[in-house]
Amino acid sequence: MMSDADKEAFYDNLNSVLRAVPFKDRLFLLGDFSARVGHDAQTWPRVLGQHSVGNENSNGSLLLQTCSEHELAITNTSFQQANKCKTT
Repeated sequence: MMSDADKEAFYDNLNSVLRAVPFKDRLFLLGDFSARVGHDAQTWPRVLGQHSVGNENSNGSLLLQTCSEHELAITNTSFQQANKCKTT
């Protein structure tokens, strides 16, 4: 488990890298963020789709904020899937 300081350092580095990518380039961010982003698509309209599940955790909050800041969408929440395939 990462400490809060480690998480902060990771997201600071990630934000620096994301800022360095030219806007015209396509960006796909892949990884295991241990994030649960919840299902509040109204609060995160350009980030979350209508098919997310569960409750948001602290890692999910960090990921949502980062995605919002860099205009990224969490695409697996945009497509309807069988319930058994929505989480791992």
